[in-house]
Amino acid sequence: MGSAAKTSQIYFAWTYCVKIKGMSKDSWKQISIFKVRNFKFPYLYRFPGQEKDEAILYATREAKITLYLRWIILGLADVFLIGVVWYAGNLTSHWWPMNITWILSLTTFVLIGGGLLTAYIFYIGWQKTIGIVTNFRLIKIVQFGLWHDTTQTMFLSEVTDTAADRKGMLRRIMGLSTFTAWSGAGSAILAAVRADEDRFNLDRKFFYLRNISNARDLEHYVQKVIKLSSEKSIAELSKLRPFASKAKTGQRDKLEKEYPEYWY
Repeated sequence: MGSAAKTSQIYFAWTYCVKIKGMSKDSWKQISIFKVRNFKFPYLYRFPGQEKDEAILYATREAKITLYLRWIILGLADVFLIGVVWYAGNLTSHWWPMNITWILSLTTFVLIGGGLLTAYIFYIGWQKTIGIVTNFRLIKIVQFGLWHDTTQTMFLSEVTDTAADRKGMLRRIMGLSTFTAWSGAGSAILAAVRADEDRFNLDRKFFYLRNISNARDLEHYVQKVIKLSSEKSIAELSKLRPFASKAKTGQRDKLEKEYPEYWY
């Protein structure tokens, strides 16, 4: 039997056991959450430090429009710098004893290369900066540049309240909002201020996911998870249905048929 056929059979077996038989997801090696571009229900991924009985209930990133805006601003800045370099070069060309066209071309190449590298760094930062809701905790993994990352965790038992807000006309037009959770050691007002000041603030008293598209629905869902976590056992929580983000009536019906084990 060929390798392609074996791979196909393994994938079918995994799909059958997980989706139909409700087999433990730990029985099969799952894809790393950092390699997933678009998170989809029921979030059968893995992340560093995941506990054996810990299930991902929801995973999200900043909305893609924030990445596109950074790329646009970067591109405009790069074009502006290239224009300035060539304009200055043409003004001073008669002062140089040699042709400086090759110098301007090399400078342009360096600026374009630097812009592409920066765009890639922006993408990696967006791709690997992830917010996760599990049946145990809230997790935010933040990627700085190419080699530096940090993790913030707040256990569900520590959360005393949550909030969702959408400030500013631009954010409202783009449909961006912020989800915030805080423990008894903090305050709602200070949490909102911290979330506005710096999205990479790692004060453990507060947890927030900024520039996401469905903070209000997520806030309601997290409240439900917190309530259930105080009432149910770990075994029951492991079966909690993940958050079906933005699922309309027709889409939800389709998900119910495709993943019947999550609706009971």
